Amino acid sequence: MNMMSIYFLITYLVLRKQSRSLNPKFQCPVCAINCGETRARNRHIWAEHSEYAKENDIPSEQEACPFPGCRYRGRKDNVPRHYKTQHSQ
Repeated sequence: MNMMSIYFLITYLVLRKQSRSLNPKFQCPVCAINCGETRARNRHIWAEHSEYAKENDIPSEQEACPFPGCRYRGRKDNVPRHYKTQHSQ
């Protein structure tokens, strides 16, 4: 892959991400806020309308810490960092 191809690929990926945020397609069923991705909408619903999320089986990004007795719950990507900083020797 030459440099020009890489440049166009990066430009395409950046523009695609911007178009999702500028042209949101996923609407919150409770407050009608618009989101660019399903994942962003689901995160919004859990943050702002947790009862609705529970009643309607909206998927959550929350995961529990595997350390026995720890009550921490966080996003999948934050749990390993929490575990490392809080429970490592």
